[in-house]
Amino acid sequence: MGLHGHRFDDMKEDQYRILPHQYLDLGWAIMDPEGTDPTTQVMVNYAYELVDKNRRLEDQLKAQEATLKRYRQVIDEQRVCLNLPRIYEELPHEFRP
Repeated sequence: MGLHGHRFDDMKEDQYRILPHQYLDLGWAIMDPEGTDPTTQVMVNYAYELVDKNRRLEDQLKAQEATLKRYRQVIDEQRVCLNLPRIYEELPHEFRP
């Protein structure tokens, strides 16, 4: 069963069936524009490129967050060696009700 089987009956033949959709098990998925006009094929290919670019940007962002976390740990360790207080440490606090 393809992606058509995962959709509701009234959405199987709508005009947006080939655009990217997010599925819980597949993530972002785009259906092949079988038997459509060239404009629709170009639109689907462009949407595919946008989704792919978004995935790559999310991966870069996660890598950058990990790098910043590692830098903060190194800076805090160096400050402790110099007998200075940590600056990136989370302070304990109580949340307001």
